Amino acid sequence: MKTMEKIVAHILKQGIEKAEHEAFVVDDLSVTYGELSDNILRAAHLLKEEGINRGDKVIIAALMDPVYVYLYFAIHLVGAVAVPVEKSVRQERIQYLSDIVQPRKVYVGEDFPDCINMTTLTLPPERYPYREDELMADDTVSDILFTTGTTGQSKGVMLTHRCIVYGAQNVIEGGDMKQADRNLLPMPLYHAYGLTTLRAVFLHGATAVLQDGFTSIRKMHMNIHKRNCNCVYLMPSAIPMLEIQTGNNLGLLLGGLDKIEFCTAPLEKQMRMDLLDRLPGVRIYNSYGATEAARTVYMKISEDRLASIGKPVSNARICIVNDELEEVKAGETGRLCISGGMVMKGYFADEKLTQEVLREGRFYTSDVGYMDKEGYIFLLGRSQDIMNIGGEKVAPSEIEAVAYELDFIKECACIAIPDPDSVRGEVPILYFSVKKEKEDDTRIMKEQFEKQLERFKWPYNMVRIAEIPKNELGKIDRNKLRELARSEYGDRSIS
Repeated sequence: MKTMEKIVAHILKQGIEKAEHEAFVVDDLSVTYGELSDNILRAAHLLKEEGINRGDKVIIAALMDPVYVYLYFAIHLVGAVAVPVEKSVRQERIQYLSDIVQPRKVYVGEDFPDCINMTTLTLPPERYPYREDELMADDTVSDILFTTGTTGQSKGVMLTHRCIVYGAQNVIEGGDMKQADRNLLPMPLYHAYGLTTLRAVFLHGATAVLQDGFTSIRKMHMNIHKRNCNCVYLMPSAIPMLEIQTGNNLGLLLGGLDKIEFCTAPLEKQMRMDLLDRLPGVRIYNSYGATEAARTVYMKISEDRLASIGKPVSNARICIVNDELEEVKAGETGRLCISGGMVMKGYFADEKLTQEVLREGRFYTSDVGYMDKEGYIFLLGRSQDIMNIGGEKVAPSEIEAVAYELDFIKECACIAIPDPDSVRGEVPILYFSVKKEKEDDTRIMKEQFEKQLERFKWPYNMVRIAEIPKNELGKIDRNKLRELARSEYGDRSIS
C-alpha cells in the first residue's frame, strides 16, 4: 500500500491553501486553518523543548479548549503517541494508565497549562522544523484510546496513522460531509466518536464548532442558530434530555438543520419514526463502529428498513461469522467481523486479548446480528447480553423494541437473570423509566408483550426506575442493572 498523507500533514497544507477558512470555533474564539497550522507548529516546538520524542506516550486531558486541539495534533507531528483522557479524570485513573503506558509527560489538571497555554502560543512563533518525509510511517501508532465500555475491562486500543485517516474518510463518505458544513461537536474529544469526527472535519476542510456537552440548551441553540451550524453529532440518549429541555418541541431546536448523525448506539425503531415525523427535511444518519474500527456502517434513516444499521462504507468489509469464525449465509445470525484500513493495530500491552479478537487484520466484534441479501446489517445486541431462555437465544433489543412502542416509555433496558423457578435457565427482566407517571403501566406493558411476543420472551418482571443507568458516553450500563438485579434476586451467577 502506498504511503498516505497523515491528517496532521493535511492540516498544515490546509494552513497554506485555505489559510483564512474557519477551521474550528470554541465559545467566542474562531480559529482559521492558517492559525490552526501555526499553533500546531508552535505546540510541536514546545513539546520538543519538553523532551518529547518519537514514540513517547503523552497522556493529555481532552479539554474542550483550543490548546488541546493544538497539542493533540502536535503530538502526532513530533512522532509521539497521544493518550487522551476525560477532562475531569481522577488521579487514581491517571496512575492506573501511567502504570500501563509509562508516559513521558502527563498534561491533566493543574499540570495542563504549566508549559503550553494560550499565552505561550500567542508569542512570536517558534516553528517546528517540520518535514513531511520525516513523519512516522502509516502503521506507526498515533493514539492509544482507552475504552470506557460497560464490560468492566478498560482496553488500550492502538490506532495507527493509517487507522485514523481511514476512520475520517468513513465519516466523510458515510455521512455525506460537505466542505461548507459547519459541524457542531458536543461529544467528548477523548472518545473515538468525537475525535474521529474532528479529524474528518479537518481532513475535509470543513468547520467544527466545539461544545462541552449537550446539556446546555442555550449554548446549543446559540451554536445552531447564531453560529450557523447545519450539522450536529449526537448520541441517541441525548434526545430524551433535549425533549425535556425544549418542552417536547425538538423542531424549534433541530428543525432547521441539514443533518444529524447519531453514534455510540443504534437508534431504536420508535425513535427513528418519531424523528422522521418531527424533523421533516433533516437528513438523519445512524453510524456504527467501534473504538477498534471507526464508523464502518452508515444508514440514512428513512421509512424503509427502520431496524437496519445500514451498509458498510467503501473502506470496510463486514461479514457475519459463527462461533467457529466461519462466514455464514445471508440472513443467518452471528458476530460481526470487520476488515479494512480503520481496524486497530491491537490492544496495548495485552497480546492475549488482541489475539482473541484480531486475526489477519480482521476484527471480530462481540456484536451479534445478521446481513440480508442486499447487504443491509441488522444488529441484535452484544454477545454477552444475548439471553438463553429455555434454550432459545433472545436479544434484549427484541423485548426493548416492543416496550418502546408505548408512548409513555422514556427509556428501557433488558437483562437476563437465572430463572428463580429453575425452569428456563434464564429469564428477562425489563427495567424502564417513564415520561409521565402511569398507575397501570405494568399492566399495559404486560398486554403489549402478550400481543407481540412469544410467551417465553415475556419479561419475568418489569421494574420502573427513575433513570436507566448509562456511562459518560450515553451507553446503557447493563452491569449497573445487573447489580440492581443482584440486590433483588440474590447473586445467583447473574452475569
